[in-house]
Amino acid sequence: MDTSSRVGYLSDGAAGQAYDNCDIAQWRLQAFLKVLGYFSVSQNIQGNGPIVGWGVMSGLGEQGRLAHLITPGWGPMIRQSTMNIVNLPVAPKKPIDFGARKFCITCKKCADLCPSGALSKETKLTWDIVQAYDSVKPNLFNNPGLNNWPFDHFKCNRYWNESDTYCGVCQAVCVFSKDDASSVHEIVKATLAQTTCLIAFL
Repeated sequence: MDTSSRVGYLSDGAAGQAYDNCDIAQWRLQAFLKVLGYFSVSQNIQGNGPIVGWGVMSGLGEQGRLAHLITPGWGPMIRQSTMNIVNLPVAPKKPIDFGARKFCITCKKCADLCPSGALSKETKLTWDIVQAYDSVKPNLFNNPGLNNWPFDHFKCNRYWNESDTYCGVCQAVCVFSKDDASSVHEIVKATLAQTTCLIAFL
C-alpha cells in the first residue's frame, strides 16, 4: 500500500475540510434560493436520508463496492452527495450507468485493502444485510432493501474510533480516484458501460 492510502492526521485534515466545504456550499445554495423566494431543507453529515442513494437517484454516479457514490469525474472522492429538498421547480434526472458498478464486481481492491474488513469480497451483489450485533442498539445502519455488496458499518466505525482517523483507504485505492493523466484510464473508463474486457488495464 503506498503512502497516499495510509491513514493519519494529514489525511484527516483534508477529509474534514471536504466536509466543511460541503456545508459551505449548502449554506450558500440555501441563501441564494431564499433570495429568489424559494425554500430549501438541507442535511448535515448525519443525513436526512441515504446520502449515496440520493446521489444515485439524482444521476450523480453509481454506488460501488465501497458503499460510496462513485462519480464519472471524481470517483468516490466526492466524499458525500449532499441533498437539498427545494420547492423550486427543477427537472428530475435519472440514474446513470457509466460502468463503475460493473467494474466493482471483479475489482475488489478496496475490500482487499480495507484495514477493518468492513467491505465484502463477494463477487455477486445480494439483498442480504450484515449480521446484526448484539452490542449495537439500535442497529440503524443495517437496513434491508438494497441490492449491493454488504458493508459492515460497525467494523468501519470501530476502526475509525480505534485508529483515531477518518481512514478513507477505500477511497484512496479505488481505481476511479486516479488522475486521468494516464490516457489508458480515460480510454478504459469510457468503455466500461459497454464492455468489461479492458478492466485489466486499470
